[in-house]
Amino acid sequence: MNQLRKNYDLYVLIRALSGVSTFLTNENTKLLELANRRFYESYQSTPMWPRYLLSAQPRTITNQIVSFTQDGFHVLGAGTTAINGLYIKNSSLTNSVVSYTKFDTDDTTALYSLIYSGSATTWNLITGAAGDGGATQYANTTSTNSGSGVEEDATISETGWTVSSGDSPAPSVRDLSDVQEFMRMHRAQPFLNNSSVEFDFFVQADGAHVMNVSSDNDTSIFVTYKKQITPSYLSSWDIDNSGSPTEVPNEFFHYIAHATYADFLRMDGQHDKAILEEQTADKYLANELEKTDQIMNNNTVKKRFHTYVSTQSR
Repeated sequence: MNQLRKNYDLYVLIRALSGVSTFLTNENTKLLELANRRFYESYQSTPMWPRYLLSAQPRTITNQIVSFTQDGFHVLGAGTTAINGLYIKNSSLTNSVVSYTKFDTDDTTALYSLIYSGSATTWNLITGAAGDGGATQYANTTSTNSGSGVEEDATISETGWTVSSGDSPAPSVRDLSDVQEFMRMHRAQPFLNNSSVEFDFFVQADGAHVMNVSSDNDTSIFVTYKKQITPSYLSSWDIDNSGSPTEVPNEFFHYIAHATYADFLRMDGQHDKAILEEQTADKYLANELEKTDQIMNNNTVKKRFHTYVSTQSR
């Protein structure tokens, strides 16, 4: 499902459907805009594309609001289970680079921190606060530090972590994605063995406003959401097959090709042919949506069961 297709292949298919060997420069520009329109249309056709779906990710909730964006990381899968959870960006730099900390339920006691070690490209998950020199539990040498001293230049790899003094296995460290569409909110981690209280919410300009939360206890919340488009829209056509422009999700590929060609036909005044090509495009998209529905109907991510336990405020 997560396969990406070459930008070049999409361009070649559109060109083949059009029956031309080359497009004019102004035609290439128009085709790119049309293809990006269809890219967005594919993305918006369902909130359940596996590529863009993230479930049960902890996020900060402040004054009943879960923001669309948060600078932080979700550590999961560590053998030392206490390390797993939400890591929030610290206000000051550590080793000249931004650091992140997991706090206790009081939101002041630092339990573990994610820091750049100051050596090569090594990042560490350590015990305690970022600047206290706590014991390294897990390490990663595939991340990068901040080359210019600004935090935005630092990157932390999701995989490639190794065990130091922590318990095996090593964790994954997942960057928090920007939210496109909020879907479900839970008090505790859902989709495990036990049920979790689920919250109602509505979306406003600054994020999701969650109902019936406790200001004293609910400082973080588990969110299931659709993340924003990655890869982003097509930036240019890869006409020479260099492989550098944005690639295309496999599940969108044929729909974008045939729908863009239909738009090209309309632009050329060939409306009857455009209708037939649009129908072909719709069949490709319908087939992909059907696959997604079949997968999601067999699990609990999409389903919501209303019971006394799941709807009470506590």
